[in-house]
Amino acid sequence: MSQTFRRSSIAVICCLLLAGSDHARAQSGAAAHAQPQAATGSIWGNVTDNHGSPLGGAKVTLLSEDTKVSTGASTDGTGQYRFEDLKPGTYDVTFDAQGLVPKTQRVKVKAGHKTTANQRLKPPPEPDTPSK
Repeated sequence: MSQTFRRSSIAVICCLLLAGSDHARAQSGAAAHAQPQAATGSIWGNVTDNHGSPLGGAKVTLLSEDTKVSTGASTDGTGQYRFEDLKPGTYDVTFDAQGLVPKTQRVKVKAGHKTTANQRLKPPPEPDTPSK
């Protein structure tokens, strides 16, 4: 075999190897940037009183319509709460704070979405006083 042919063959093999590694690198780079579709969603929001002031420490209960499983949380000092990694479906969110009328809100969770459920709680109506 001639020395020129051998050098040409080695050069061609090197080019093929480099081209193959660039292709593999491009594929792995594309895979690294591809974001898988989220299989879960979340519910978050704020709880306020009838004046719009944040209610820290309000109780928020989540009930799955599908599984009938209930989970609870409390709002933080800014009145915010959050439930994450929820399976898609319908949930009843109940808001409760001492001295205020509890409320329930039905919420649909979709995969990959953040659903907002804000609630304003009001005091109970004042009892009617009999006229004298």
